[in-house]
Amino acid sequence: MVVYNTILNPYSKITEIRFKAFRTEKVKVEILDVGGKIIKILRKGVVYPGIHIIRWDGTDEEGKFLENGIYFINIETKDFTKTVRLILLR
Repeated sequence: MVVYNTILNPYSKITEIRFKAFRTEKVKVEILDVGGKIIKILRKGVVYPGIHIIRWDGTDEEGKFLENGIYFINIETKDFTKTVRLILLR
């Protein structure tokens, strides 16, 4: 699994998370706050080989817009974990 940096960081409206899967596998992509609390699960399930793009609009699970600050994208598979910092500025 290869994780590419987000397109815009810092960002204000929408950011893209890109990653490449080399085989079919279960993946979980989530947004965390600085305390490690899960803010939003963007994807949880099986992905197939290839490049995947997930867009995040800065909202939580309830659809509420988050405050400016630092957040983290966490991508996990059975054999891989990567965390990337995001800065949200509106």
